Amino acid sequence: MREIRFRAKTIVRKQWAHGSLISYPDGSADIHGVDILRTGSQRIEFMQVDRDTACQFTGYYDKNCKEIYEGDIIKCCKGQKRKSPSDEWEDDNEYYIVEYKGGGFSGVSAWCRSLNAVEVIGNKYDNPNFEIR
Repeated sequence: MREIRFRAKTIVRKQWAHGSLISYPDGSADIHGVDILRTGSQRIEFMQVDRDTACQFTGYYDKNCKEIYEGDIIKCCKGQKRKSPSDEWEDDNEYYIVEYKGGGFSGVSAWCRSLNAVEVIGNKYDNPNFEIR
């Protein structure tokens, strides 16, 4: 069973916060997480976040052991290059934005997962102009 957790951008610092998502009737949201201090002790924090940037953890990791979240831009690494009609070399990788659809996460194909060939290269919130090829 996968761990259910979220990440979202904080309102004040515009940094990613990780933990449990709490949505309120007024439309605001908090991430309830644990902050590990430099001393090694822990404190529980509630961080006000932008609800529109809330992303759920998929339960999957990329080839570098990085967690894959909804909204991540992933590269399915085929490790091949091909010549284009203009005789230039192009990569043969596939790019996806991970989305939650129909009760599951799309964008991370079983083929890519089985080859451990998925790499997170960003997310749609930090890279709004990224175009899927």
